[in-house]
Amino acid sequence: MNSEIKIPLRKNKIFLLILGALAFVIFGIWFITGPERFASLLYRPRSVDFIKIAGIVGVAFLGICCFYIFQKLFDKKYGLMFQIPNIILDLKKVELEKLR
Repeated sequence: MNSEIKIPLRKNKIFLLILGALAFVIFGIWFITGPERFASLLYRPRSVDFIKIAGIVGVAFLGICCFYIFQKLFDKKYGLMFQIPNIILDLKKVELEKLR
């Protein structure tokens, strides 16, 4: 007889992940639209092109992540599911092997 353990997804944590991803997408759009503002504010001056490319990469990557996280929000599957078979130990056999 197998025992199944099913752990559901936590929807509130997934929602917080979506909010975080959207916040970084907004910052990435801000980097794309006004890179001049950020070029002089950094510790080491960066070129405007570097900041614009960083914004484009951030928007692309986190936009894709947000899409997949949004799909998980409405997914009905379990987050983690595994089966544990019953383990039957023959204690006499274990004790005999220890004595040898």
